[in-house]
Amino acid sequence: MNYVRVRVFATLRKHLSGEDALANIRIDGGKTVGDICSELGIPHDEVKVVFVNDHKAPLRQVLQPGDRVSIFPPIAGG
Repeated sequence: MNYVRVRVFATLRKHLSGEDALANIRIDGGKTVGDICSELGIPHDEVKVVFVNDHKAPLRQVLQPGDRVSIFPPIAGG
């Protein structure tokens, strides 16, 4: 299994089709979170927080098969 599970939130949902904003994306050796964002058409400046397997991670984080990636934009609110 050379896939990671990617979930995007809030305004980033527009980059994934389907209601749940969830995708299984095939990865090759050395692929990073930033690479995944680029593949999905998510500009890096729209990414505020990333979690890989429930731990905060940078865009340069190298992914492993089976990783769970959550991508969040800046969120405003009160």
